[in-house]
Amino acid sequence: MDRIADLRARAVRMPRAHAVLQLAYAVFFAGYIGVFAFAGSAEGGAQAFGGMTATLILPPVIISSALVSGANERFGRRVLLARADWIAVILFALSFVGTVAWGIVSESSAGTVGGYPWWVALVLALMALVAFGVRPLIVILRTAAESDGRTKGRAIALSLPVRLTTAFLGVFFGLVCAVVFVPAIGWLVILLGMIIVVIALAVRHEPWGFANVGYEWRFPQWIAFGIASTIMFLLSVLIVATDAITPGIAAGAGALVAASLILSAFLPGPRRGASAA
Repeated sequence: MDRIADLRARAVRMPRAHAVLQLAYAVFFAGYIGVFAFAGSAEGGAQAFGGMTATLILPPVIISSALVSGANERFGRRVLLARADWIAVILFALSFVGTVAWGIVSESSAGTVGGYPWWVALVLALMALVAFGVRPLIVILRTAAESDGRTKGRAIALSLPVRLTTAFLGVFFGLVCAVVFVPAIGWLVILLGMIIVVIALAVRHEPWGFANVGYEWRFPQWIAFGIASTIMFLLSVLIVATDAITPGIAAGAGALVAASLILSAFLPGPRRGASAA
């Protein structure tokens, strides 16, 4: 009982930097939900719940959970949901499952593909943002004038294994974008890349595992991951909704995605002497 009470107390005392990370992840997850749901809408057309655009949005989402888990360990926190939070999450989950079922049923009906309008995706994205983002936002607003209480120190480079894993993410994500219009090569890139990802997830606490990567990452690396994910999500939407994206533009987007993460691998990471809490 004392351990449970201590965990709850630590969850309440969420540091502001941790709350910022949680809010950023809520925005990221809401973006994924919106893109996924849009692909299944009437405007998503033949790309509904599949196609090569799925390769643009799934890898960042799969990897992000392990990265954030590692960051949570650095802050020494577990995110515990209150009753109201659970109600919001459950309502969102039911709405999302219902929308997916709606899209699948409509898609299987004769002469129809993706039966719900595009704005349903926007509603789901906003619901996800509310369900997962309200609590960290409250913490940020409450602690706006306060300090984290964390000591500052001299910034040092990421460890070599973390730097290599960060660079791998840049290369992997960049290649996924660059070959999105070449399915044969694209699926091969996904297959090989995800084999490495699964291994990194399985040995998450090894020096090059994703949990340890998330533990060492600081704002430069998280910002780079956010830039890369935003480009991949946006590219997915534009491919589904327009004819503006060409193989050349996709390759350019891939180069930008790769550059953002690879460059961040050489930026300062942890601060020597800084507290993890």
